[in-house]
Amino acid sequence: MSKAANKRVGDEIAKQSKKIKNIDEVLKLVEKLAEQSKRATTTATSLSDLNLPHSVKEVVDKDADAVLDEIEAAIFEVAASILQGHGFSYDIPSRSKGNQLYVPELDRIVLKDSISKRPFASTQQCRKTAITTRIL
Repeated sequence: MSKAANKRVGDEIAKQSKKIKNIDEVLKLVEKLAEQSKRATTTATSLSDLNLPHSVKEVVDKDADAVLDEIEAAIFEVAASILQGHGFSYDIPSRSKGNQLYVPELDRIVLKDSISKRPFASTQQCRKTAITTRIL
């Protein structure tokens, strides 16, 4: 439930608490709140369901095999780039303020699709690229 919905439910409970006289009324109120909660959980829960105007990156949980596959694919791309004589670089999502978007339905900030290159051949970026490679 969103913060506004929680506030409305809290206000409704405060109003009803003054009027409640017996157990049946309490049970009706609890059942009503449970039904509202069930309806609230059926709303869009992922970024792809929201049809946002910007392309955004979504972080999803992956099992160990999927993570290993992603790491192997990244290392394979690096090796292929080196063998072609281009050197290598990583595409890193930009965390700048202009690349962030607040999604009120999920109450979180997400990154848009802007990326920056982290080339190994650059003397300014070499240290960061080496650290990124060690992490992988």
